[in-house]
Amino acid sequence: GPWLGAWTVFAAAISNIALFQAELSADAFQLMGMADRGHIPKIFSKRSKHGTPTNGIILGTAVIVVMGTSNFDQLIEMLN
Repeated sequence: GPWLGAWTVFAAAISNIALFQAELSADAFQLMGMADRGHIPKIFSKRSKHGTPTNGIILGTAVIVVMGTSNFDQLIEMLN
């Protein structure tokens, strides 16, 4: 019925948010590892007091915001 459809949409939305956060975190840790090895600037190797690669998360968020506000046709051209 309708309640099952609503529950499925809700569960899919929560799953999508969790997947986004996991991907953003993995990318930030990859940047931190590259900075530790000297491949990119050391600013990305800095961690917060909780061990979070803050600068990598900020960079990832900035890239997502810029790409999210871009024209879709421009993104396709950029990726091809």
